[in-house]
Amino acid sequence: MDILIVVIVLGTLAIFTLVPFIRFLQTRNNREFEGEKLIPFSCGKVFSPERYYFNSKGIFIFRAGQLVHHYQFEDLIALEKMSVTVNNRKYWFMRIHTPNGQRHYQFIPKDTIFNDNFTQFYRLLKVNYPTKVKGKWHRWFAGV
Repeated sequence: MDILIVVIVLGTLAIFTLVPFIRFLQTRNNREFEGEKLIPFSCGKVFSPERYYFNSKGIFIFRAGQLVHHYQFEDLIALEKMSVTVNNRKYWFMRIHTPNGQRHYQFIPKDTIFNDNFTQFYRLLKVNYPTKVKGKWHRWFAGV
C-alpha cells in the first residue's frame, strides 16, 4: 500500500513538472515580426527545415531560421486537407497566390494537447476568410 501511495505522489508531481517543461520547450524558439509574436502552426518535416507561422499580419514561411516569404491572408487561395495520412494525421496544404503564379505548401498541423496552434490558425481563417477553408478540422480526431 505504501508503494502505491509513493507511485501516485510521484506521478502527480511528474505531471505538474512535465507539462510546464513541455510548454517551455515548445515556446523557446518563438519568433516575432514587427513586435507581434508569431505562432507556429506546422510540425517540422523530417528532412525539411521549413516552418510555417502566422499572426494577424499574415502567413510567414521560415527556412533554416530565416524568413523566406511573408504572405497576406488575402493572398491565400485555399487551405485544404489532403488524403495523405502519416501517423494518423492528415497533411494539409495551402495554395497561395504570388506574382509568379501559385505556390503550394504542405504540412502536418501542429496541434497537440499542449497547444492549439493550428486550431487558432484554422479558426482565424474560418471566421475572417470562410471561402478559403476547404477542409474540416477535428482537433481530437486529426486523422479524420
